[in-house]
Amino acid sequence: MNETDIERARKVQIHTILGIKQTARRVKVKCLFHADKNPSLVIYPDGGGYHCFSCGANGHNAIDFSMGLGLTFKEAVRQLIDF
Repeated sequence: MNETDIERARKVQIHTILGIKQTARRVKVKCLFHADKNPSLVIYPDGGGYHCFSCGANGHNAIDFSMGLGLTFKEAVRQLIDF
């Protein structure tokens, strides 16, 4: 893993990982970080970040998102560069 791999992983869009087509400046879905009954996780495709208004989970890119789901930094980067 090198800086180029890390940069490629950072550019992967979270909504793409989730299989969601971007239709707006932000996408609202059920949060994957807690048991969510209503959509409270907002993904900001333009900036690459996300924020849950219920549990407070947040991050700046797909690496942060993957790590929030339990992957290590190296695992996240490896998985994302293959995406």
